[in-house]
Amino acid sequence: MSHHSITHRDAAVAWAALMTALMAAGGPAGAQQNTAQELALEEIVVTAERREANLQTVPISVTAFTAAEIERRQITDTFDLVQFVPNLSVFHNASSLGTANAYYIRGIGNPESVATTDVPVGTYIDDIYVPRQQSANLNLFEVERVEVLRGPQGTLFGRNTTGGAVNIVSRKPEDDFYAKVEGVYGRFNRMEGRATVNAPLSSTVFAMVSAFALDDDGFMTSVVNPANDDYGEEEGWGVRGAFRLMPNDTVDWNISATRLYTANFLAGTAAPATLRNPVPIAQTYAGAWRRTTERLASCSTGETPRQWLANGCAWNEVRETAATSNIKLDFDGVTINVITGYRNMDHRYSLDFLNNRPEFVSGFLITNDGSHNLFSQEVKLSGALMDGRLNYVGGAFYMKEDNLTDFQDYLAFNRGAPGITADRLLENDTKSFAFYTQWDYDITDKLRLTAGVRWTQEDKTLELDFFRPTVFTEANIAGSNDFTSARWTPKVSVQYQFTEDVMAYASATNGFKSGGWNGRATNTNAFRDFREETVWSYEAGMRSDLLDDRLRLNVTAFWAEFEDLQINSAIPGQTPPVFIAQNSGDSRTKGLELEVSAVLAEGWTAFSSLGLQDAKFTRLSREALTAGFTLDSTVASSPDVSWAIGTTYERPVDELGGTLSFSASGDYTEEKLRSLVPTSSALIPETFIVNGGVTYERDDERWALTLECTNCLDKKYYITASSGGTQADPLRWGLRVRYRFD
Repeated sequence: MSHHSITHRDAAVAWAALMTALMAAGGPAGAQQNTAQELALEEIVVTAERREANLQTVPISVTAFTAAEIERRQITDTFDLVQFVPNLSVFHNASSLGTANAYYIRGIGNPESVATTDVPVGTYIDDIYVPRQQSANLNLFEVERVEVLRGPQGTLFGRNTTGGAVNIVSRKPEDDFYAKVEGVYGRFNRMEGRATVNAPLSSTVFAMVSAFALDDDGFMTSVVNPANDDYGEEEGWGVRGAFRLMPNDTVDWNISATRLYTANFLAGTAAPATLRNPVPIAQTYAGAWRRTTERLASCSTGETPRQWLANGCAWNEVRETAATSNIKLDFDGVTINVITGYRNMDHRYSLDFLNNRPEFVSGFLITNDGSHNLFSQEVKLSGALMDGRLNYVGGAFYMKEDNLTDFQDYLAFNRGAPGITADRLLENDTKSFAFYTQWDYDITDKLRLTAGVRWTQEDKTLELDFFRPTVFTEANIAGSNDFTSARWTPKVSVQYQFTEDVMAYASATNGFKSGGWNGRATNTNAFRDFREETVWSYEAGMRSDLLDDRLRLNVTAFWAEFEDLQINSAIPGQTPPVFIAQNSGDSRTKGLELEVSAVLAEGWTAFSSLGLQDAKFTRLSREALTAGFTLDSTVASSPDVSWAIGTTYERPVDELGGTLSFSASGDYTEEKLRSLVPTSSALIPETFIVNGGVTYERDDERWALTLECTNCLDKKYYITASSGGTQADPLRWGLRVRYRFD
């Protein structure tokens, strides 16, 4: 491990001292002037156990954000969650794709976007699994709640949650009419518009339509062609329609459909070196660049991705369609949910990963055309027996995913014209069946025992065609091109309610991540299948609401042991690059997480979180050693220390007939490894990011005006897991106007 400027002990002491000072600042004086109820923290209801429950009674490590908290903390998309969740790292532009997020929780994640590999942190939208992280950077508009579950969730959420889960709950249509619009103008000509209309169509049918659009000129300009080349350009839009049917007290049927589109440019090349070094590779054989949609029209011409490269564009485009149906039936003591989901994502990109990086003598480019389809069906039962002492949830789950990926690798030697090194067509399908159940039994009024288990069977198939090198055939696979696996993933926990406001728990949880194939292989030795990744995680925690619910303090300690880790890496010094995705060994991660929220005085709240972790390899395979890993190597994206702090202060201004609110937050992350190659040059230095804003809102809540900034100190840091590196957005400011009418 490399030397760190802040130790675990230093971070814990500093964090405790800071929170003690904050609580002292808002001491008894505020309480004497207001009732306890007025100063109490908001109760948060979560569905982390697949049923509604108070966050403080759930024996799981969960960070949850309500809609109001999302707005206060300036969380506009899922990438922003990294600033507020302990031991969460998010590589935006995973594999250098502008629409992707690669989540790492407690040091477990995966930057891969090829569909032959799954990710260990699952994303769920309204109980529907989102299997591909290419579109995981979601715009959080009209969201009721976001929950980040840390640690394996193999019993209730299932496969591919060895690291955890990001659970997004959309706002449902309501029985009152309202409409609202919001507009933003910000630095680099960033423009955003949002609108929502909620309308009751009858006494039993309610509807909601939401839409957003954004346009951004990008924050970097080429020194070679400054008139036309903007790096980080983005355009996107989305529309969602939702209906809620409640014909009687038994039936609650929610239906929704969503259509999303995003396009961005040079997501893989927006590194500082792009501005300093000679012409990017793409420009050595390309003509002038164009503005976003105009450029895209020329960039994507041609029937296959083999033709896109000749247009000289580095770009990324995602079109996604989703539909959800959730029929909830409430009977006497039993609730049944019939949940149906469909997602289709068409993903196309052409990227230059290594352009102008001084440590590379040649450039590496990829073109990709992928179609990804998912259908899932779940039936869930929940209820209570024995006068409420025995609670249960269980169900059956089916999922089918079809993926077709046509992609190529190119190499440009000595900055010359690129030549193709690999050309393949991958078609892989997955069928997953599962049955699960979890039971909570109140042994006494204070002691609860929880036990659950899930059985999962997966059938995976792969068909592939290699057009270059021609020596690639299905017979070259080191393993099998179809396999079936079945696993039990149990969980057990015990919790004790010391008082009405203080609970402690201990748990042991098992999870697994699906096996797959190394789809990025560029030679026959690297193309092979790999087994499942498994984990046992042990937690002990305390949940408490103190000082008449003015202070919320949650503490979690964890120890996780992983076997057959699936690590994506690159063998250093190989030309063309050789990528491997294998069961690379075992690891152990231990750590501590603290979260606190406090009402310091009337209108003044504060929050803070601290994540400490120590991740290490305990065994490495021959392939991992070949790729440069050792038992002393830093585990990717597992910073020893991460912490955040923030505050919001609201004050009525009678002269203006409204309220002024001020918010500020800071997020610190220790250095972490970002590359597929475990070298010191791939370490991201420690970062400290500050956001802030001021809002004026009318007393009638009809309109509000916000002036905000992100990365207010203009820090430079990287946000991608690819070798080339993508720089995070610099200082951005924005003016936001919101209007609502009923």
